Amino acid sequence: MPLSTVFSFSLFSFMFFVLFFGAFWSWFLCGRPVMARRVGAGSAILGCAAGLILAVAHLFQWAEKFQFTWMWLDWRLDALSGFFMLPVVLVGIAAACHSVGYLEGCSENRQGVYWLFFNLTLLSMLLVTAAATYIELLLTWEAMCVTSFALVAFNHKEIKVRLAAWVYILASHAGALLLILMFALQTNTSSQAASIAALVCGLLGFGMKSGFPLLHVWLPPSYDAAPAPATGVMSAGMVNLGICGMMRFLPPVTPALLGWILIAVGVTSALMGILLAMAQSNLKRLLAYSSIENMGIVFLGLGLGFLGMDQGNTAMAICGLGGAMLHIWNHAFLKGTLFLLAGSVQKATGTVAMDEMGGLGKKMPITKNVFACHAGALCGLPPGSAFLSEAMIYLAAFQGVVNGSNFMLGVAMLAAVALALTGGLAAATFSKAVSAVFQGEPRSAAIKDAREAPKSMRTPTLFLSGVAVIVFLTAPWLWNHVLPAVLSQADATGTILIPDFAIYGSKTLAAIRNFSLFTIVLTVALKYLRDRRLSQQPLETKCTWDCGYALPTARMQYTGTAFTQPLTDFFNLTKGKNRTIQPPEGYFPTSASVDIDVTDPADHYLWRPINLITSRIADRTRRIQSGYLHIYILMAVIALLAMLIFAAATPTPVDTPQIEEPDLAPAAVTAPHITVPPAPAP
Repeated sequence: MPLSTVFSFSLFSFMFFVLFFGAFWSWFLCGRPVMARRVGAGSAILGCAAGLILAVAHLFQWAEKFQFTWMWLDWRLDALSGFFMLPVVLVGIAAACHSVGYLEGCSENRQGVYWLFFNLTLLSMLLVTAAATYIELLLTWEAMCVTSFALVAFNHKEIKVRLAAWVYILASHAGALLLILMFALQTNTSSQAASIAALVCGLLGFGMKSGFPLLHVWLPPSYDAAPAPATGVMSAGMVNLGICGMMRFLPPVTPALLGWILIAVGVTSALMGILLAMAQSNLKRLLAYSSIENMGIVFLGLGLGFLGMDQGNTAMAICGLGGAMLHIWNHAFLKGTLFLLAGSVQKATGTVAMDEMGGLGKKMPITKNVFACHAGALCGLPPGSAFLSEAMIYLAAFQGVVNGSNFMLGVAMLAAVALALTGGLAAATFSKAVSAVFQGEPRSAAIKDAREAPKSMRTPTLFLSGVAVIVFLTAPWLWNHVLPAVLSQADATGTILIPDFAIYGSKTLAAIRNFSLFTIVLTVALKYLRDRRLSQQPLETKCTWDCGYALPTARMQYTGTAFTQPLTDFFNLTKGKNRTIQPPEGYFPTSASVDIDVTDPADHYLWRPINLITSRIADRTRRIQSGYLHIYILMAVIALLAMLIFAAATPTPVDTPQIEEPDLAPAAVTAPHITVPPAPAP
């Protein structure tokens, strides 16, 4: 028997009040940092726990779909809102625990400020998933943008942080403006041009938050600037809310048009994101560009699914849509853990520059092992958990190759090749990250003093690792019992595919999971046998080949940048002005260096010219601000006269009342009845 609506309403209200009042209570306790930390972290964990129960109840359909009015606004709780709510609350709990250790050593008066905006960001993200109409969506979307902006600007004394926060708030408001235009244009149902414009505004507005190509420039600098726990929440939960908005609020559109758009976006975003990630020397920026790549994989799967719906290819539609939705969860829990681990590395070393690291595996073995496992799983290669979702997207592409037309065959082949190339480049990217950070010898003095993260920072990463394992083990069950209910609540898909969901893909998914489990067990067993055999033999320690150098140093080993330099040169990412070389001089050179700076092509070729033109226009129009009151009054009078002239020159239709015309047809004339008295008798 489903749980009552009173249960859902009570949990929703409890979640709201705990997060809201916990945020402001911790802020009021700024002068008492220990109490502020306890109240902020405790309210975040308690509020997210209530949200977790609420999300699970609706996701597994233990509670009925519930639409209600609360605080004069309309809200909706169903399987779709529970699906996007779950990563927010789980990663939110882990990030709250991780923040306790991460903020140690931070300015004591800043504890309350951090927890104020951290809790409000969690609350606004959860409310976005429950928005029922455009009013609630716009209000909660704006609240999410403003509160997360404060987290991005938390370390505002650094110039790069202020610049990143400025770009973030501009991009957020631009996305909100596009969403307002989408809802405004939707009111004009009679114009086809208005419908197309509404679709474009909706895709750009929601895509701004999900890292659409050319619109992603805010994401890497803001993820780098924000504290690592906040970045984990943004990457695992906030970036998915653009997809949530598309599934629920996009104007009605044919599946074919939406499918072609999303495939083009997905291929471009996946390849561009992983190429730029591979060229990064900053660990958090590398993970940020990897998020763009994974969102591209999600869009690719959604595009294939919508094209399958249009062509009546049920297997292609189910594998594409189901694989994309499953990949959202895989990316959320794996990438959320990786950002928390990057925060542990930053806390231990004081830097996220990979070329300054090395050898951390000996000092942080738990962090190294968890990071390597999650990085390998996120590459989409077997036996990782992301391979399950990407395998279903591969199957969707293969269905398009087998059953599609000539053009569809080419597009499906392009999607499969792009997905395979993305996986290979992702493997190279994360090999660079793991080797540059954890392998080799320390490249700086700060690395030599590093030590393993405290328990308060290790436990949340192990918690999210357990969640990722649960998703991996239960993927076939989720495919049959959860994803159909989620997609049935999305306005973009409906219930047409639900009866066939268990037929297509579930057995293949179970077989892939079993093969992956067998591979993992075999690998662990072989490693155990190897370690046992080595422990029984005496080991000799000798110097490795040192290339003939008399005194090897850490500077002679490969850096992360050098590791991927051949690939980045091949794709023309680090050539020309981005490279500064100081060659060795003389027989005994004292210094030589290569400095490689990678710029984002979208920022360099699109947004910088736009910013330059806008700045020049602003400089010229700034002369109007003369400071003289009579000039301002004159401008107001001129504007008023212009509006009056425009109103007078524009013909205004007048609604004249309908006057019925008189009936001019001749009426039938009836002769009067005249009574003639009888004549008198003679």
